[in-house]
Amino acid sequence: FYQAALAYWPSLGDELEADLGYRRCGSVIVAETAESWSMLQHKARALQALGLEIELLPAVEARNLCPWLAPDLAGVTFCSTDGFVEPERPPRAFAAAAERLGAYFWPHCSVESLTAVSGQGFHARTPKGDIQAKLVVNAAGAWAGQIANMVGVSLPITLDPLQAMATEAT
Repeated sequence: FYQAALAYWPSLGDELEADLGYRRCGSVIVAETAESWSMLQHKARALQALGLEIELLPAVEARNLCPWLAPDLAGVTFCSTDGFVEPERPPRAFAAAAERLGAYFWPHCSVESLTAVSGQGFHARTPKGDIQAKLVVNAAGAWAGQIANMVGVSLPITLDPLQAMATEAT
């Protein structure tokens, strides 16, 4: 998925007719302890085996790349192909593109039940009313497993977030 996304993100804004704020700038993941460095090395090697360009850098080399890093770090990984988008932009751009193609949305509206109707698509019950649809996109995030279970599909979802934060330049 990463490799496909890497090729797709640069042109996705054009396709959605929106500025996604995409920037390919690389990423650094920091290991502060020997234990976390060992885990990070293991993860990086597994990702390298899948074809990702990830460098393992000991603390001294990491500070050459990022001089502001603390001097007592165990090491970092650097992935030059990583990038980011302004997080609020892609969902809005996808929604606007979908609406241009005839989709409609009921934001903040829960699905109480979802039933597959043989040969007819789906029937959804919501607090705003019932919906018949030929196709359902399960975009429920952390709740996607619950929605999938409503139509008998097991979708084991676990939350294992990658923590990141945006800050103003200093």
